[in-house]
Amino acid sequence: MKVKEMADLAGTTTRTVRHYHHLGLLPVPPTRGMPRDYGIEHLARLMRIRWLAESGMSLERIGHLLAQEAHKEEAPSSPGGPSDEDGAAAAHPKQQERATSRADSDRSALDDLEATLSEIDQRIALLRRQRRRVDQLVQRVRRGEDLSGLPGAVEDFYRDIMGRVRRPGAHRLVRDKKHIGTFLMTSGLLPTTALALFLDEFGEDERALCAELLDRFDALTDLPPNDPTCTHAGRALAEEVGQLIARHAASGLDMVRMLPGGRLGTRMWSRYGNLMTLTFRHPAQRALAASILAHIATDPHLAPGIAPDLRKEWTREHQSH
Repeated sequence: MKVKEMADLAGTTTRTVRHYHHLGLLPVPPTRGMPRDYGIEHLARLMRIRWLAESGMSLERIGHLLAQEAHKEEAPSSPGGPSDEDGAAAAHPKQQERATSRADSDRSALDDLEATLSEIDQRIALLRRQRRRVDQLVQRVRRGEDLSGLPGAVEDFYRDIMGRVRRPGAHRLVRDKKHIGTFLMTSGLLPTTALALFLDEFGEDERALCAELLDRFDALTDLPPNDPTCTHAGRALAEEVGQLIARHAASGLDMVRMLPGGRLGTRMWSRYGNLMTLTFRHPAQRALAASILAHIATDPHLAPGIAPDLRKEWTREHQSH
């Protein structure tokens, strides 16, 4: 039969057949100067490949499994055999070698199947997480909220601050900080509830203060970097931000405890520091950002939740300014 006839019988396409040829899963029939003539053995092997693939097995594992089966067929067990223990002990070495080869092939096939089961379980878990996420998005849309990677409380906080700041540059800062939060949360580096619970403490007065601090932070860009006025304004601003952090030390500690530990936690704080530095273009703003990170690194409540190497890096960065 021709390749299209075989593909139609197997419920697939000629492109897929050629792909299997390329991977070595399906042997190419000899041509002898004529179109390829596929036999029933090719159709049977193609159907087997499709069946295994639809069962969730990767093409790489299918190739390994088929190779093991071919090896078993090349080394079949001899018919008959000894009828007692003495006869088994006297079996020909080649029979023992064949039996060992078949046992190894069976174990290899079992390993491939168990690995496939594990991968399927992982995909099921991923689909369940996606299902929960989509369900949350459905609920948000029904409530008239925006589609966002941020929790509703965090989205509301940034929207409120955006309405309070006066300077255009401060509006950009709010958007950038929102983007940073979205990046960290959608990357799985920042638990969605951690920041929401922390910001929930910020009432009317402190939200107004946050907006004022952002306007003053943006105003640093109006001053020459080496101007003493700029340096004084930056230090005063850093002190007020430090006081704001100190007033929320308890909830800040709760937030830090919710953050991932180990390498994931180190990566989260490292990315946060890098993104803050990249966001702030004016030297005075970068110096202030470094000062805030150094304050966090030395805060007795927050520091224990941050990797020691990262604390040292933030402290050195602050000293370099």
